[in-house]
Amino acid sequence: MIRNSDLVAGAIGLVALWSIGCHRQALTVSLGSRPPEDHCWWAVMRSPLRPDSVAARFQRAFTAVGMTGATWTHNADTAWVHAGPTALSESGGATYESRVVAYWYGDSTHYRQYVAVTALAGDSVNLGQRTIPFCGATARAADVQGSAPQTPTGEETLKIWTRTP
Repeated sequence: MIRNSDLVAGAIGLVALWSIGCHRQALTVSLGSRPPEDHCWWAVMRSPLRPDSVAARFQRAFTAVGMTGATWTHNADTAWVHAGPTALSESGGATYESRVVAYWYGDSTHYRQYVAVTALAGDSVNLGQRTIPFCGATARAADVQGSAPQTPTGEETLKIWTRTP
């Protein structure tokens, strides 16, 4: 007759052997060096549109300004959009990468756009001279009816802006 204690001991032994056999070393993936990014606007912007609408509009906007690989995803009330890196010919071949994070808060979507620009070697154009027009062009193309508070709210420092899906 098999006792319960024998079954428990056998189950523990089986689980121990199985976990040892399945143990693998963690895989380390190098993402390479990414250019530093900066936010497009000093404030966290607001839109009356839902986060998924803001994301879809920025995805289309990135494509409209010539960015490649524009995609968006969401989890609960937060959406992320990403495009690039893309060398834009109208900017002298500088490479752009941009992302937007958007989440629902109160009665509006709060969102922030970031951009990273890598200029060609020997390019004397200030990166700000590239970033500001790019941010303006994508904001106009997205047309999310964005607005900004008059003064900083502290929301600019939230960890949500650095999270990825």
